Amino acid sequence: IALSAGLWPGTARALPYPAFETAVLNNLIGVPGLASYVSASNDSPEMTVLAVMAHELGHILFWNKGLINRPCPSPLPPGVDRIFWKIAWQNPAGPPAFHNFGDQFPTDRRLRGPSKNDVKANAGNPPAARALLQQIYGGDWASLLANVAPDEDLIETYKLSILTTAQNVGKGPLTSLVVTIPMIGSVDVTRGLFLSGDPNKWLSKKRTWVNNCMS
Repeated sequence: IALSAGLWPGTARALPYPAFETAVLNNLIGVPGLASYVSASNDSPEMTVLAVMAHELGHILFWNKGLINRPCPSPLPPGVDRIFWKIAWQNPAGPPAFHNFGDQFPTDRRLRGPSKNDVKANAGNPPAARALLQQIYGGDWASLLANVAPDEDLIETYKLSILTTAQNVGKGPLTSLVVTIPMIGSVDVTRGLFLSGDPNKWLSKKRTWVNNCMS
């Protein structure tokens, strides 16, 4: 697994976890200030490194296990599709082996809601961009990066699963991760969405799939 040296420039420690996720979000949109991660129950640099490693390991598992079209080998509750991408996508493009950061593919189609590129296209109109971000952070996606493509969707969900169960990292597992959208409000991605068990939210279904089907 390769990690960017930018995580710890010089002799500095990695960024606090909310700052890292904000940097990822800003890089995806191309401008700062449309939204930011403001707090985490475990905001340590160690959690940042674990998040990056979990994401990269997710890519390895995705390819090694052929997860793009592999049906879940375990029983799932009613309403959770055995193929991950069918939870939120009409069709997966099938990403290349090297997926450039933030690249969307024209043939990927979400079942509902806006895309990361919709937010980016409206970045010069903050009220419109923030309204789109409010939809994306409404309970269907683990992050803006998860909204990019089916592989990132699975991998970002897997990352949250790892972070919310980590027992030996600084302040313990990630039980809260709050993102604020100015003029809109705040949402706790882990406590309010990922761990909520709300059957009407895609993210809850994706968590169930990841916890039962990644082995």
